[in-house]
Amino acid sequence: MSSTTVIVDAPDSIPAAVLAAEGVGKTFSQGPQPVEVLRGVTLQVPAGARIAIIGASGSGKSTLLHCIGGLERPTTGRVCWSGEDVSGLSEARRGRLRNRQLGFVYQFHHLLPEFSALDNVAMPLRIRRLAPDAARAQAQTVLAQVGLAARVAHRP
Repeated sequence: MSSTTVIVDAPDSIPAAVLAAEGVGKTFSQGPQPVEVLRGVTLQVPAGARIAIIGASGSGKSTLLHCIGGLERPTTGRVCWSGEDVSGLSEARRGRLRNRQLGFVYQFHHLLPEFSALDNVAMPLRIRRLAPDAARAQAQTVLAQVGLAARVAHRP
């Protein structure tokens, strides 16, 4: 098992953790041999923090992201978002929480090429069943906040 480093850049005044992983482990079965990818990962991320997960290929970075993001259940330990243990929730419940509380920025973008930047950003809001006009207005606000107001009509 390779080493993975997690760097947390927290604000000066540290608020309560919005994301916490406690003793997270993940083991996959590969034929008769179990493959331990994560062992005892503990992490707390306060509101406003930015984190970087750094490590060699195969060191468990994506597996850790999948576990703390609720895409996979950890084999051991637990993951909490805003104090709620999400490890044991149903896939549907985790999906709803992800839609409302969590966002990923992937190394390789996962935008839909047939949609504009505005519609790509509005998509999770539409999945949340927000009205189309309200979703697009909120997406336009967010794009402006990150300096992309002039690119709302651009496609990936």
